[in-house]
Amino acid sequence: MKKNILALMAVPFVIVAAPKELVDVQVYPKDANIYTKRGKQSLVVQAKYSDSTTREVTAEAKYTFADPKFAKLDKNTLLPLSDGETTLKIEFSGRTLTLPVKVAKATEDRPAVFSLDVMPVFSKGGCNAGSCHGSARGKDKFRLSLFGFDPQRDYFSLTREEVGRRINIARPDEALIIEKGCGRVTHTGGKVFEKDSWQYNTLIEWLAAGAPNDPANTPKVIDVEIRPLQAVLEGPGSTQRLTVRAKYSDGTDRDVTRETVFISNNGIAAQATPSGLITSGKPGEAFIMARFDQITTG
Repeated sequence: MKKNILALMAVPFVIVAAPKELVDVQVYPKDANIYTKRGKQSLVVQAKYSDSTTREVTAEAKYTFADPKFAKLDKNTLLPLSDGETTLKIEFSGRTLTLPVKVAKATEDRPAVFSLDVMPVFSKGGCNAGSCHGSARGKDKFRLSLFGFDPQRDYFSLTREEVGRRINIARPDEALIIEKGCGRVTHTGGKVFEKDSWQYNTLIEWLAAGAPNDPANTPKVIDVEIRPLQAVLEGPGSTQRLTVRAKYSDGTDRDVTRETVFISNNGIAAQATPSGLITSGKPGEAFIMARFDQITTG
């Protein structure tokens, strides 16, 4: 029997104003494991001050690889170059951190997998939420499992129901899921993604490959980590970026920040963008939750 995991925890973002002196600097996550050519790992550097406030300083920090041939840094995201291990030195205001970096299968271009890559597109767009196709009766004759708890049923619904009219492996760009998602044809849920966005490109790649089902032994998500766990933002308009990493049953992990759904329980105190950027508003406390696959954490 399939076991569904749901974890709920709190990430407080408290808005205050006070003088400050740097007392600590942390990088998240604490290590980086990058697998295959499409692998990546976003980094967040957070400074903490004597008045308990925090500030994201990712863009202000200095980064130096011990050996630059294994990975490169594009803004705040590590990308693979070749297989091997190195370290990344991170410096900010006289403080130094060391991040272990491991790269494997850097030249392998892993194909798009239905449960690992396509399902997150539906989750990110809210397609499998209870207010949309994830409702008990579905919507507009199309039903998905709530928050993707049953990928195989969703695969059948997508590829076999309605005589396969939702997909088009001969002309992927003309598939109904693409045309509705891009807003080219009438869609009750409206426009979900832009052409050439990561969602669009993922679906096109999967359709062009023949819309395959999951291969044997496809790993499953067993845990999701959101970092940092806490931030105390000073004044309205302050920001804190989050990074989310999923752990899989085969022992690998993966940066899923882009694919994660972020939810704030108090948009007046702190708002969360789809990319995981938290912006403070009026003084108060907010709890930020991150949902990926069947796990909600925060």
